[in-house]
Amino acid sequence: MPENILNRSTIIEFIKNRFTDVSADGLKINSVTGFDKEYGVIKEAVGIRILFENTIVKLIGKDTLEFLHRVSTNDLKNLESLKVQNTLFTNEKGRLIDRTSLVNLNEFYLLLGGKNTQSLLSRWIDKYIIMEDIKISNGQNEFLVLEIMGPQTESYLTQICGKCIDELSENTVRNFEMEDSSAMIFKYSGIDLPAKYYMILKIEDAQKVINYLLNQNNIFDVNLIGELAYNHYRIEMGWPESPNEINDNFNPYESDLIKEVNFKKGCYIGQEVIARLDTYDKVQKKLCGVILNETISSEDTLTITDEENNEVGYLTSYSPNSHLTIGLAIIRKAYAEPNRKLSALLDNKQIELIVKELPIKK
Repeated sequence: MPENILNRSTIIEFIKNRFTDVSADGLKINSVTGFDKEYGVIKEAVGIRILFENTIVKLIGKDTLEFLHRVSTNDLKNLESLKVQNTLFTNEKGRLIDRTSLVNLNEFYLLLGGKNTQSLLSRWIDKYIIMEDIKISNGQNEFLVLEIMGPQTESYLTQICGKCIDELSENTVRNFEMEDSSAMIFKYSGIDLPAKYYMILKIEDAQKVINYLLNQNNIFDVNLIGELAYNHYRIEMGWPESPNEINDNFNPYESDLIKEVNFKKGCYIGQEVIARLDTYDKVQKKLCGVILNETISSEDTLTITDEENNEVGYLTSYSPNSHLTIGLAIIRKAYAEPNRKLSALLDNKQIELIVKELPIKK
């Protein structure tokens, strides 16, 4: 068993020992204390999500920054030490490979990517390295990332980190100590409020840090959250995620990530296609919210059709964990107006849906 899988499995067992009703599928924690409680914590308090499945690529070498600047969509050339910048990787057709946050840790760099894209992103980067001084390794063997969110998060982190949080300006990383462990933290950019933070831990410190964070609950309601509650919340907010909305079927416009493309920086892989879409207003689809009229449990991307059964888009994400099933869809612009009635096709059955603006308001 690979070392990173073994380490993460040990952390899963630690969580199961601390909480009695954990539902997990391999490294995917579906829920810890139940959907209702976890969703309530995200909306009202402090939720901590462990990103077991998310990509961490470690890069070392003097050519790293210039190379990543050249092959990805954002301006990275002058990214300073202890700074973070979101950037996209796209293929030659301008379609998405992954959305990442590049973290400059002075001696090395970390690319924090989407779910289960470790091999895909690493292979893609390695394909374009020719003579550059760059060494790639699997950062999952060394690090684990926590995502901390909820309206009480900043006050909660101030209690733990002190003035460290006050010093967290946009795209800045800070180190802080807790008991006999340490971590790095930054405020995640590129989303609408409420804010969320990423915490980068050494894998060997993960159990101690997670335990410490959960024990700081005298004032704040702090809880681990699983994928079911998080998925429902991110769909409400309209946050695209791999592999649902971030994959090689869609471009940055369609997945609402165009703000992470720098049109002034010059060439990158897929630049010509994306520039043409911008120049000639050729963007065909947009990311929308939808409300479905019944619960569905399939995890597949579903085709969306109009009243005449013409294909007009795709239902990419959905959550049945409430009285109303909500979802994200990438739909042709002509059909994406709010309250438009369309259908999703599942097992030859038409399921009615209504288009909604993002974030979804029930």
